[in-house]
Amino acid sequence: MASKLLTKSKYVNGLQCLKYLWMLFHEPGSVGDPDAATLHTFEQGHEVGELAKKLFPEGVNIPSDDFMGNIRQTRELLEQRRTIFEGGISAGDVYSRVDILKPADDSSWDIIEVKSGTKVKDIDIEDVAFQKYCCRQAGLEIRNCFLMHINNQYVRQGEIDPKQLFIIEDITEQVADAVRSVPEKVAMMLEVISAEDCPDIAIGRQCENPYLCLVEGCKDFLPEDNVTQLYRGGQKSFDLLNDGILAICEIPEDFKLSAPQQIQQICISSGQPYADQASLKEFLDSLQYPLYYFDFETFSAAVPPFDGGPYPASAATLIDSQIYQVNRDDFERLITEYPQISLKIIRVLGKRSRDLQRVRRALRRDRRDLPRLRK
Repeated sequence: MASKLLTKSKYVNGLQCLKYLWMLFHEPGSVGDPDAATLHTFEQGHEVGELAKKLFPEGVNIPSDDFMGNIRQTRELLEQRRTIFEGGISAGDVYSRVDILKPADDSSWDIIEVKSGTKVKDIDIEDVAFQKYCCRQAGLEIRNCFLMHINNQYVRQGEIDPKQLFIIEDITEQVADAVRSVPEKVAMMLEVISAEDCPDIAIGRQCENPYLCLVEGCKDFLPEDNVTQLYRGGQKSFDLLNDGILAICEIPEDFKLSAPQQIQQICISSGQPYADQASLKEFLDSLQYPLYYFDFETFSAAVPPFDGGPYPASAATLIDSQIYQVNRDDFERLITEYPQISLKIIRVLGKRSRDLQRVRRALRRDRRDLPRLRK
């Protein structure tokens, strides 16, 4: 078994699922690797962390690749009352690295946690509460706690301005409330880590909240097309599981389903696809080729890579095309000098809006037909 040191990341895993925590120590081979999306999130977090450090030019960055070296250097810098980046705090069976540890006065410190999200989440409070607990166990007095997150209203103009990119929220009171239960949670998790037998935890919302669990095999007992695959099922899926209903085709008729969920059940039960051919024909006939697609959700970035907006977008065509890049200032000058370009854009956007309205009307017709189809 791996060392039973309870780190901040494993504490968060334990809050999510005690089985997950146990597997990390006893059967790490049964825990899968992060997917590409998760790895991208990690990379975003690293980029955001580096930008946050620019707001504290007096800070000292401590490398994290040398575990004991990080702890030793952290202790030295604590004695010097320096602002510390990625300082390692170890006390007994608990350990945490702190994004930013800043001197508050002659004797106390402020914790500043950096996140690539755009708001304070419950799991962030628990995260910082564990950091505060570790600091206290190591003999440090913590005055205030802050969360530094992305300002989603920030518009990049040239080089990134960290002062505008970040919002710093005082979470001292929330952390003070949360830290009261940390000792009990730590004791319980250390007991689980030391146990020979894995806790028996049923699948539930914790499998995907606050993060996707990487433990493999928990859902092997479920059949194909099971209720956890219900479109946007959420808690509804686990309510069905608790009632002993495993397959989507077994969902009773008096169980309330949304329109898309009803379509899904109909298709699975009948083995046939569902299509409103009239609506599809109406929509397809309205399209003019070549088709061009503009997708605002294909890729997201915590730090805006381009000027003029927080998030990029992707575009695609069905034919070979040439790509031209025009910066915002040149584009604004172009449409000012040639207003007919603006009119053309407005006409195209108007047509796209009408196309969308046709799709919405078709979906509404589908919903009216569903009660009859389900019977």
